[in-house]
Amino acid sequence: MLEKGVENGLDAHDPRHGNHILSALIAAAPAAIVALDHWGNACIWNPAAERMFGWKAAEVLGRDLPYVPPEREEEHRVFLDLVRQGGSVSGVETQRTRKDGARIDVSLSAAPVKVAGVAPESGEEVLVVAVLTDITERKRVEAEKLRLVTAIEQSAEAVFVADAEGFIRFVNPAFCSMTGYSAAEAVGRRTNLLRSGRHDDAFYGGIWKAIVGGQTWRGEFENRRKDGSIIPMEATITPVRGPRGSITSFICIEQDISERRMLERQLLQSQKFEAIGQLAGGVAHDFNNVLGAILGMAELAKLDSPEGTRVRERLEKICHHTGRAVALTRQLLAFSRRQQLERKDINLNHSVSEVMSLIAESLGKDVEVHAEPAPDLASIHVDPSQIEQVLMNLCINARDAMPQGGCLSIATRNVYFDEEASRRHPGMRVGPCVCLTVADTGTGMDAATLGRIFEPFFTTKPPGRGTGLGLATVYGVVKQHGGCIDVSSAVGEGTAFHLYFPVSAAGEAKDSAPAGTEPVRGGTETILLAEDHEGLRELACESLATLGYTVLPARDGEEAVEIFRQKARQGGATVNLLVLDVVMPRLRGPDAYQRIQALDASVPVLFCTGYNPDSDQVETISGHPVLQKPYPAQELARAIRRLLDERRCEG
Repeated sequence: MLEKGVENGLDAHDPRHGNHILSALIAAAPAAIVALDHWGNACIWNPAAERMFGWKAAEVLGRDLPYVPPEREEEHRVFLDLVRQGGSVSGVETQRTRKDGARIDVSLSAAPVKVAGVAPESGEEVLVVAVLTDITERKRVEAEKLRLVTAIEQSAEAVFVADAEGFIRFVNPAFCSMTGYSAAEAVGRRTNLLRSGRHDDAFYGGIWKAIVGGQTWRGEFENRRKDGSIIPMEATITPVRGPRGSITSFICIEQDISERRMLERQLLQSQKFEAIGQLAGGVAHDFNNVLGAILGMAELAKLDSPEGTRVRERLEKICHHTGRAVALTRQLLAFSRRQQLERKDINLNHSVSEVMSLIAESLGKDVEVHAEPAPDLASIHVDPSQIEQVLMNLCINARDAMPQGGCLSIATRNVYFDEEASRRHPGMRVGPCVCLTVADTGTGMDAATLGRIFEPFFTTKPPGRGTGLGLATVYGVVKQHGGCIDVSSAVGEGTAFHLYFPVSAAGEAKDSAPAGTEPVRGGTETILLAEDHEGLRELACESLATLGYTVLPARDGEEAVEIFRQKARQGGATVNLLVLDVVMPRLRGPDAYQRIQALDASVPVLFCTGYNPDSDQVETISGHPVLQKPYPAQELARAIRRLLDERRCEG
């Protein structure tokens, strides 16, 4: 029978055996064990200390500890004094230095240990025994975790973590801000608290199947906030695997894409309007040529028809109805931003006053009008007639939206278009603007109608009561002037149009009196006229010939260049003026003019076009006079006479 568990083994109570056991434990310990005697010299330095710090025991024993950094020496002395007085240190995190100079983080615990003194008369000696554990890697991991948590907490994207059963276990502040749920309200609940009802079970089933299968799911969906509102989100859901490879949780990162959706809708609408504008502008341009020929021929026929005859009366009706058709095509050109503008600096308050005086009677007695003009309104660089047309269209539209009467409000104010507003309205530059607001208390519009109001020929009015070009004209004019439009409306709550125009850089608006009507005068000069539309070409030639001019007709730019070249070779009467259509087959007017300039750089030119001279179609004619189609024969004659007289004065 064994006595005290020592037979055939070591007796721990035997000092000899006890020392062996203690030495073996110190040598085998995974933590660094260091002891200091009463002189402060190292008397124990185990193998783990050698591995941790790099110094061998022979290099350390009997000397001061080499691993205490200079900035930690005071801390080291405090620990020594505390332990020598019977105290202890437990789990203190500090830093020590390795032999190679590297700093490591350690966890330090120290306590006093009494042993027999070296000298017989010294009695018991108190050693300071310290146990040190390298926690450098743990500190690095903790720092990384802290950085990660900080990044997640401060992220602008909503982040939440759900367990394998679909219960939310963590949310960041952005999640709370986007959804309206606090962390306490969300954690512990299933993720379906965010379902909007906009997606069916198959949609969510597809997401779940992908992530439980270990795949990362990316896509867009709509969530419901706590207040019931819907928010479109772009999300990435990633499965997280545990140490054994099984999926333990899912991390979802969501981004609010409301602004992106809005910009996408604006871009699509802008592209749609651009396509419609190109079609409408092209149709209007060609139609203008036809109308111009009809109107011109009717005017010439009127000259040969006596007053009071039925033929003269019918010709006047033709001119009247043709004029209405011309007005419609001009509205199409306004929408497509291809009409010619005559810009100047104006005060928008003056335009509001002018329009109100013109349409006051047509609004009806049951429509109350409120005007709020800003007293210090900045000037804008616009075509006054086009702006007045915009105002009239908006006021008439407001009147029609209030069949039972109501209130029409017109206000102007100075505003500043910041970067955020500019992002919402691509093409609108950042800077000071003038805002024109036209609001009514009428029937209002639903979202579907609101999305189409600027389309040409779209109207909610009964057949025969509108062309659907009023708001299309407003859109085109505002866009052509570098502005933008905001519209707010709801069924039964009225509509408000907010129009923004950039402030003029020229300063205050200057009013100018309209120019008087010039008399129609002819001459004997030779005019080279290039027009691809046969009707317009014949009309122009006939009307100019009746005024005494010699007219050389050309069907396109190539033919015009050839006729000019032949006249130059003949050495006879020279061409005194060029009248060139801008867009023609084979050779455009501006290109033909460049070739003719190589033969005679002094010949003046008058361009004619149905397009806006600021557009890409006519970008090369800047600096030259332009006559907008369709033009009356008298207007063409006045423009020609003006150019010829100017050249004579210069000569």
